[in-house]
Amino acid sequence: MPYVRSSTVASLNEDGDIDSLIEKTIHSIRAVVYRGLLYCAGFVALAGVAELIRWNACEDYYLWLGRG
Repeated sequence: MPYVRSSTVASLNEDGDIDSLIEKTIHSIRAVVYRGLLYCAGFVALAGVAELIRWNACEDYYLWLGRG
């Protein structure tokens, strides 16, 4: 039998329990989803800060021109 480098196969061989394997799989999927949501929230926050900086810069520019 060829050597298979798979965490799923390794965890099934270690525990020998399909319920444990399913629980680990669900935990892994949940971790990936939470990480994606965290990245999304960080991107939205960064875009919001950039928008505030841009808005304040435009406002200062219009005040400098005397149009504000």
